[in-house]
Amino acid sequence: MIREPTQEEAQKIRDIIYSDTPDGYIAFYAAVHGIEPPKHVVDWIEQVYTAREQGKGIICEAFRGSTKTTTFATFLAYRIGLEPHKSSLIIQVSDVSARKTAKSVADIIEHNEGWKMFFPHIIPDKELGWSESGYEVRVAESDDMSYSDWRRINSKRRDPTFVGLGRTSNAIIGRHPDGVLMIDDLDDENTTRSARELEKTHDLLQGTIFPTIVPDKTWVVFVGTPWNYRDTLNYVKSTNEFHKIWTPVKSNGDLTWPEVFNEEEIERQRNLATEIQFARMFMLDLEAARGHILKREWITEYPHENIRYDWPVFMGVDYASTHDMLRVGQERDYCAVCWGVVTPNKTLVLVDGVMQKISQGEAEKLVISTVGMLPYLQTIGIESIGKGEEFWTLLRRAPVFLPLMPIPSHKGEARSKGGRFEKVLGKMFQFGRIQVSSNHTIFINQFIEQWLAWDGKQIEHDDALDAVYMMAKAAEGMVAVPRVQATGTGSMSPLFGERKKKVSPWSKLNG
Repeated sequence: MIREPTQEEAQKIRDIIYSDTPDGYIAFYAAVHGIEPPKHVVDWIEQVYTAREQGKGIICEAFRGSTKTTTFATFLAYRIGLEPHKSSLIIQVSDVSARKTAKSVADIIEHNEGWKMFFPHIIPDKELGWSESGYEVRVAESDDMSYSDWRRINSKRRDPTFVGLGRTSNAIIGRHPDGVLMIDDLDDENTTRSARELEKTHDLLQGTIFPTIVPDKTWVVFVGTPWNYRDTLNYVKSTNEFHKIWTPVKSNGDLTWPEVFNEEEIERQRNLATEIQFARMFMLDLEAARGHILKREWITEYPHENIRYDWPVFMGVDYASTHDMLRVGQERDYCAVCWGVVTPNKTLVLVDGVMQKISQGEAEKLVISTVGMLPYLQTIGIESIGKGEEFWTLLRRAPVFLPLMPIPSHKGEARSKGGRFEKVLGKMFQFGRIQVSSNHTIFINQFIEQWLAWDGKQIEHDDALDAVYMMAKAAEGMVAVPRVQATGTGSMSPLFGERKKKVSPWSKLNG
């Protein structure tokens, strides 16, 4: 049982708490939760105050279970105790999670004995608002402060003392918290499932969340665990406007929180999660998560000096119109063109390619000029749906002959990127049916980068992967390509398609 501090001890603690320093937060945390904060939490708060002196907010990237939400919800409560006349805002991925965090702050103010001991005069204003729609505090009436005096002091403040809102809530618009802006775990599986969803979050930050910050007043705290290289944390870090805190469960052999996450518990978490998820959620290591689906060791090299350009040549084209990308509000994709040769041993070797953000006319010129450099070109594989079909139709009317092979890549299992990359390209590279030239050109390096970044979702650019897939399909018949789709009319090159034997209707009569 915790001993109540003497009056003298309580006064000393009160003086520390009111000092508005890291020590003040530590004392407040201990009073509210009955225990001292973990060592890594103390480090976080010290960095928060350091960043404040530099005029910056903070990004706290920390492992799952590190108490980051509790830590900064407690910090928000501490700021309310020190500055009850200001407003604060909690933004999380959903209304449910944001309201839950706001409710935890409300419970501290309304029920916690530690709060009542050191901030007894800051109480809920239930007449004005004390619900998930917004919590309002007031200073208890005294000889020095009447309720009307308190309301007069806060007459210009439109926002409640604090409120929790989901990332897409329209109620965020127009908020201007001059206390704490706490953005906690803004991403989840759904918001990071595609490049389009990530762009929505970036737009939300730029157009809705960042404008809520009151310069030189708001304490801005971003909290979370990484998902991928284009998630909220990495996007905010790229602005260079925030102090960065990075706290994995273990670093350089040292345990961050040995009292809770000792070696045994860390190993248990590793066993419960997949290796890729453990690397992401606990080690905060996105690089270690790369290459878990399309593995680096599957990519083997063919000696560049042994390549002969009188071998059969095949091209792959993944077309993307920058005009179309801008029109629908997406990030620009690349137009990717690649080519390779088939060796006498029936191995397809990726030789080189080009990946650029160019217009339709420029893409047409790129394909024609590339064909002009490849006298032994056999077939050009090109997607025959959507914008790919539009581009294929354009190339058919080109002033020069182009051996085009339309590929309906969205049929059967190959309808998904996973079907194309994992079940076709993955198998072909794994079993050595495709290799890359040992002369690593810019395009080959781009291809390898996209290969390693592939995580089963359409997050990063994958245009080089698509172009190589089209090249492999163009070479089908000379190189064994896994069949994961029903290849319809025109899906196999007429130059290399196998002839089907017809069975004579009279054969069954010949004993």
